Amino acid sequence: MKKRLFLIIALFVSSLTTVKAQFNANSEEFLRKLVGVWEGSYSAGQGETGLTLTVFEEGGNFKATFDFYNLPSKNNAANGKYYMNVSYNTSTKRYSLIGYEWIKRPRNYGFADLEGTLTGNVFSGSTYDFRVIRIDEVAIAERMEETQRQNTEVIERFYSNLATILNPTLAKKMANLFTEISTNIINENIGTNAQNDVTWRKRWVKRLTDTENMFNTIFSNRGRPYILFYSTDIKQGKINYQTETIELSTLLNLRMNDNWVDILDVALQTVKAMDDKLQGTGRRSDWGLNDWPNTGVSQTNPFRNTYYGGGIGGTTRHGTQWKTDFTIVFELLNDKGRVIGRQSIELSPFFEIYCNNRNYYGKFIESFWVHSPPLGARN
Repeated sequence: MKKRLFLIIALFVSSLTTVKAQFNANSEEFLRKLVGVWEGSYSAGQGETGLTLTVFEEGGNFKATFDFYNLPSKNNAANGKYYMNVSYNTSTKRYSLIGYEWIKRPRNYGFADLEGTLTGNVFSGSTYDFRVIRIDEVAIAERMEETQRQNTEVIERFYSNLATILNPTLAKKMANLFTEISTNIINENIGTNAQNDVTWRKRWVKRLTDTENMFNTIFSNRGRPYILFYSTDIKQGKINYQTETIELSTLLNLRMNDNWVDILDVALQTVKAMDDKLQGTGRRSDWGLNDWPNTGVSQTNPFRNTYYGGGIGGTTRHGTQWKTDFTIVFELLNDKGRVIGRQSIELSPFFEIYCNNRNYYGKFIESFWVHSPPLGARN
């Protein structure tokens, strides 16, 4: 009797194992159909939001990254990204994607777990009203190629502009440093144990130090990146018959060189990208980098200073302001080429870079002059 009972139990266990194996095999077949890159949108408390799902297999398990962002012409959502576990229910024929770890978490955002069905190249569901379309490999490759091309153009333009304001050796050095920084802004997590976390932090400190040094070197060797513009339309004012002088006025201003504006823009974008990626690690507070770049990792950090900026009605800012004083001399010549009047004026244009709530700004204040004190009018 005991033997027969044992056989019945053994057969029952064997039957369960077979069913489970069949269930896993069926699930895996359907899960593989979901592997790839999907783009579309979903809706949550912030409204309709752009969504890129990247589904992949790792160690026999299926996972995904949930990457959300603003849709074109919208500004209702923050940018964020997290990992999800992916499963398939053969009974309901529905996929489930459950968030479990943040890569980049905006404040007040939580996981948006999805449940949906696959119809052709469309994956959709009523949870968060999501709908995404598969992006084929050719399109992905084309996008990667286009991104690489754009990055190359930015680097080449950055170097070309640097060469106009720095000596060739320094310009090349800064371009190489910029290339290294911009191509290594990554979010890798190399482990959670203490030793790996220390190594991860060291890598980030080096990136931040390189960024600060690049910024400081460029701006410390900036020379005088200004162009003088003036009008040839000189207007006549009052005549002083006692001193035989006349008032003349014209329009004049100093403006920042366009190459310098482009350098400033690229450099600020690099700092912003570095700040965003640092935020995405989820470790900046633990690493003592929560206030970067206002509190830098080097003495060259241009955002470490506090100054009163913005001209009239300005406020206290974290950043740096550069001011340059110019003396411009006007000479009035008669028809014989003889100097019959001379006047000097002072112009003080300045530009500033500063950080406010993890947003970065570059501002140039031009210097204008439109009126001359009396100039000699003798023949």
